[in-house]
Amino acid sequence: GEGVNLVRCNCLLSLGRGVTGLVEEFYSRRAQEPDPSIANPAAIGDGEAEFIPQEVRARQYGCGSPVAAAQPAPGQVVVDLGCGAGAECFVAAKAVGPRGRVVGVDMTGEMLRRARRAAGEVARELGYSNVELIQGRLEALPLGSGLADLVVSNCVINLCRNKRRVLKEALRILRPGGRLVVSDVVTEAEPGPSIRANHRLVGECLGGALVQEALFTMLEELGFEAPRVVSRFPYRTVKGHRFYSLTFEAYRPLRRRKRVRAMGAGPELMTLLPGDGVLWRGEVKEIEPPPGLAPEGLADRGIFILDGNGGLSNVAEAGSCCCCAPQPDQEDKRARPMGQRLHRQDCLLCGAPIEYLLVPEEMACELCGQSFSSSARCRRGHHVCDACHTADPLKWLEQKCLSTGQTDLIGLMKEIRLHPSFSLHGPEHHAMVPGVIMAVYRNLGGSVGEPEILAAIQRGAQVPGGMCGLAGACGAAIGAGIAFGLILNSSPLTPGPRAKVSNLVGAILQGIGERSAARCCQRESYLALRYCSKVSKELIGIHLPADDELHCAQYSRNRECIGRACELFPAQATNGGKGPDTSPLFAVGGIRPLVRRD
Repeated sequence: GEGVNLVRCNCLLSLGRGVTGLVEEFYSRRAQEPDPSIANPAAIGDGEAEFIPQEVRARQYGCGSPVAAAQPAPGQVVVDLGCGAGAECFVAAKAVGPRGRVVGVDMTGEMLRRARRAAGEVARELGYSNVELIQGRLEALPLGSGLADLVVSNCVINLCRNKRRVLKEALRILRPGGRLVVSDVVTEAEPGPSIRANHRLVGECLGGALVQEALFTMLEELGFEAPRVVSRFPYRTVKGHRFYSLTFEAYRPLRRRKRVRAMGAGPELMTLLPGDGVLWRGEVKEIEPPPGLAPEGLADRGIFILDGNGGLSNVAEAGSCCCCAPQPDQEDKRARPMGQRLHRQDCLLCGAPIEYLLVPEEMACELCGQSFSSSARCRRGHHVCDACHTADPLKWLEQKCLSTGQTDLIGLMKEIRLHPSFSLHGPEHHAMVPGVIMAVYRNLGGSVGEPEILAAIQRGAQVPGGMCGLAGACGAAIGAGIAFGLILNSSPLTPGPRAKVSNLVGAILQGIGERSAARCCQRESYLALRYCSKVSKELIGIHLPADDELHCAQYSRNRECIGRACELFPAQATNGGKGPDTSPLFAVGGIRPLVRRD
């Protein structure tokens, strides 16, 4: 340990077990008998994990909770590297639900035996079985490439001799756009040999800890995108050397990133872009958006994205001209909230939160004065009817859908929602979804014109606000049915088209219902349009693309935001992030094979 000047060995190292053997022996003993000295300081609490057997909870070795940090979404495929007794696997199993899959990989047979025994009890508690436990080394995972939406690991990579190889394997099994979330022990400076060579400290996740700076260099060299620190706290101090528990995340790059027309906005003279050189202030050119930044984040960096007409698509323009935006009549009472809206989710008059009544009451609209039976009003008693709430957004929606040349469903949705007349949530979204579908269908050669587009918007506007909770039928799903109903000439008397439209709406509602979440009109509209894209070729003979990337920019204003559990949450957000779409709505061909059989 101390005071050694020279270590000498002659032809004996080849006979040793090496780090792998030491680690396996160390954790085999701790599988048989729990060791409280290496218990996880961020272990899952008993109240959160009552469905997990006590023998697993007693063996929660680690330094964080990567599954809690990642918040996997329903339907995702999650792989846990170094799953041990399975605690993180079982938490992930509950989060991804019966349509998701969880694969745990560990090299220690004794740990896996306990995990497999517990998996049966967990399945009985949850009512479904979605966990697969595999023995293998993390440096050579027995899994196929591109299968995982999320790879997690809890304080295990430091135990591996070839950490670079482990991270490379994690990158391989992630799908494009998939996410790596790891909790592990790091240090700020290289520990001395008395720590690195101590068998006990190696097993306690200290001897093999990575230097933090070297870790992030390694992630970037291997090809991960947007690596960032999620959390860090002091872990232990040994021989005066400090170690920290670090949770970090990174993404596997998408195969291709859609190029966009961009303009340097300043105030900096120029902005450096990976792969595209320099974007000068005032210059307009095609670029590949930098990874890990939402379009709205690019605006903060001085990069404006231009739409097909040369307008700004990643920022709401404050002073659009009369030919581009509706101008409210100054004498019309409904025009008063226009300047106050600015994508808010609360009362258009006073800003107080909206409340929903179980039994509707007769209420007078504060803007038009008419009385309606309604379940919605603000905490101060103000009621704004749906007609007044949607008057300005519908003017903009009709004008945009009739004049746009956009051929991507998500792209058009983004352009529409940037207008200040669109609230964060509201019944205008029920009209937006069918308007977007019809406009893109027309632009791709579909046989519809102005009357059909306006009819779709008007039908969507008739779907009352709050339907998602009050009737269990989200207006975005109904809006999709309205558009496809018009295209397919569906009516109550057309059995075939009517069945197709009903199945479409039902599938969208099922996907939306997978999340235990309050309403989010942006998320629900996105899910509806993405599913319509998936089935459009089959149903209407024309594929409606929905390839434009959408990263949420409203999470800080949405009180009910579900953070990392949402596929739209941006990677760089401090309270959680989510990469591209992984909803069970878009799984094709059933469950993918998880184990590589070669």
